Amino acid sequence: MSFNFYCFTDLKHVSQPDYSYWCWAACLSKMIYGLKSNSNIGSKQCELVGSYKEYKSLNNWNNHLCTDCCSSSNNIPSGCNIGLRENDLSDLFSQGGFNAQEIALNNLSSFDYIKSILISHQSPIVIKLNNNGNSHMNLINGFGEFNNCQYILLSDPLKNIGETYIEFSHFTYGINKEKVWKTALNSHNLVKDKLLESSIEFIEKFIEEHIANSEDQSLKKIWNYLGHRDPSFIAQGILEISNKREDIGYKEEFLIKLKRDFNEKFLEGNCEQKINKDLVVYTDVNFIHENQLNIENKYKILRGDAQSYIEDYATRINVEIRDEEIWVKPISFPKDYILKSEWQNYYTFLSALHKNPKISYFKTEKRLPPLEGMAIA
Repeated sequence: MSFNFYCFTDLKHVSQPDYSYWCWAACLSKMIYGLKSNSNIGSKQCELVGSYKEYKSLNNWNNHLCTDCCSSSNNIPSGCNIGLRENDLSDLFSQGGFNAQEIALNNLSSFDYIKSILISHQSPIVIKLNNNGNSHMNLINGFGEFNNCQYILLSDPLKNIGETYIEFSHFTYGINKEKVWKTALNSHNLVKDKLLESSIEFIEKFIEEHIANSEDQSLKKIWNYLGHRDPSFIAQGILEISNKREDIGYKEEFLIKLKRDFNEKFLEGNCEQKINKDLVVYTDVNFIHENQLNIENKYKILRGDAQSYIEDYATRINVEIRDEEIWVKPISFPKDYILKSEWQNYYTFLSALHKNPKISYFKTEKRLPPLEGMAIA
């Protein structure tokens, strides 16, 4: 099996704080830590935010470590939950040790262009996305090619765990992009994706030991597993069967659901829409995707210690089954939300959650109307 996937392997996932506007700080912190850039403004998210807050106040970079937005608790200090003005991005990243330059958005319609920039600049591409009017920063951290399919590795600081290779046509037409910047660093960082290779080895071993005698060819295709919409279901199911923690009935039920999912999923031609590069990471997490929170998936929830994350509302919940119903308990959510922190029926919770505004993470520069007789910039 021949495939080529490359990423900045030293970039470890950095999550922005819950109910914060710090997506930009999480992205820059991730780059500073992982690529070991020479930053003038620290490396922790709170240090970057503190320096940027000071810059906004003084309109000048002081090139020193500012800890005004750091706290010994998990609370963000007053006045520090700030977004990034897009016009300040290049200067901010320069202070962090990266040469950031805005480029034309239509460049992202070329896979070869993205690939060439990542190789030549050895640093991620920064994207400002828009989802239902809410802006948010992501990074392009890598690319891959397999079976005439092309993929872009997209990193989101809002997610609890994991990064996903997105099939290129879906990235091009299915994601609303507003602005893009290329960044550069004078070092070699782009290497083969070892974590994806570990996930492949994890699946290969399972197929060899438990699927070899099956007549269903869909169960023998590694990329079906990597492209499954719920990597936690795949990883934990394989782990439990491989470790013989479940009986034969569970294995049969697991394989029946796999066959159904593999046969029902939609492909862009012969390409998986998404590839879960770090599927193997989910072996330690009973994470239930928000789209899978229904009673049909109760067997997953009943494994215990189940959690889920409602992405549009930056809300994390514990999940249980009670009397054939899903019950949840919010454990983190934006501080200005009106929600009960107690156990409650899932649909009652959703009704209350949807009365709150969706979260926004990237401050958009608003222009005043032009004066009469003046040109619009």
